[in-house]
Amino acid sequence: MGWDTAWTPTGTSAWAIAVEEGGEWRVTALENGAEDPKLLLHRLRGWLDRYSFDLLALDLPLAKTPITGYREADRAATRAWSRFGCPVHSPSPARPGSWGRELQSLLGSHGYQISTQGLQGKDVVEVYPHTVCLEILRLSYRYPYKLQRAGRFWPDLSPAERREKILDQWQLLLNTLGQNLQLPDLNLPKEGDPLKDWKRCEDRLDALLCVRAGIQILEGAYVPHGDEDAAIWGPELGRLKP
Repeated sequence: MGWDTAWTPTGTSAWAIAVEEGGEWRVTALENGAEDPKLLLHRLRGWLDRYSFDLLALDLPLAKTPITGYREADRAATRAWSRFGCPVHSPSPARPGSWGRELQSLLGSHGYQISTQGLQGKDVVEVYPHTVCLEILRLSYRYPYKLQRAGRFWPDLSPAERREKILDQWQLLLNTLGQNLQLPDLNLPKEGDPLKDWKRCEDRLDALLCVRAGIQILEGAYVPHGDEDAAIWGPELGRLKP
């Protein structure tokens, strides 16, 4: 399962489930999480009861001890990826805070353990979708696909033109992901659709990037950056050659 996880209980999220069949990976479920935290936990619990995942790849700060701020994992990942314009976000006592601990507790109750060095079976790992973009598109710098930053990417364009640019970026990512992963229809938004629909689509795309990261971890192509307590998994620097 790849999960673009909200850092707060009312944030937006999405998850994707992929299975391997005959040496080929296929996404069998792709959906947005509920914004109501109780409903989200209920739906997540249902997925965990239904499936026994080999790996859960989350875009969420994880650690074996309480997270109080910047971790060695954040330092190591930033050292590795800042040259590509991808330093990591800083967690804090409040983000993900008690929400993150509640999620980790739920995963732990189903037998999943945070993996910071190697895989042991029923693992939970922290991943960073931006580094997946670097790898699959063979980029030298951060990929501009985030809707909220469209004004920074293309300041001279109109809002409608920026959204067209974002759609082009999303389509390229989907086309590239689809070369090694059978994908369902993402249902890209159209001009005039509510902003909420655009954000939900972006979350689903991030969930697919988390799935790709999980597959690469299972196949030994991604490595952990951090220490025993926490690690962010991503491409080895040798794989990031534009």
